[in-house]
Amino acid sequence: MLTWCTKRGGQNYVAVMNPAQGEGSARLVTDGGSWEHPSWAADCRHIVASRDQALFIIDTAPDGDRPTRLFRNGGNWMNPAWSR
Repeated sequence: MLTWCTKRGGQNYVAVMNPAQGEGSARLVTDGGSWEHPSWAADCRHIVASRDQALFIIDTAPDGDRPTRLFRNGGNWMNPAWSR
């Protein structure tokens, strides 16, 4: 699976695509905002990404949960990278 950020109408979105299924499988997994730096979880279903100086878990299933903020600590959290 591939993941990237795309800009539409001045807002960033996180998108995913299965390269084996081609361009028709590409879809957005977030609402618009300031999304950046997506990184896949080992389960190949969740992504961690930064938005508004915070980190969020994103469920990429078509009927998945809305993005969930990881923690409420102050700071400028960015560039997450998930590893096994």
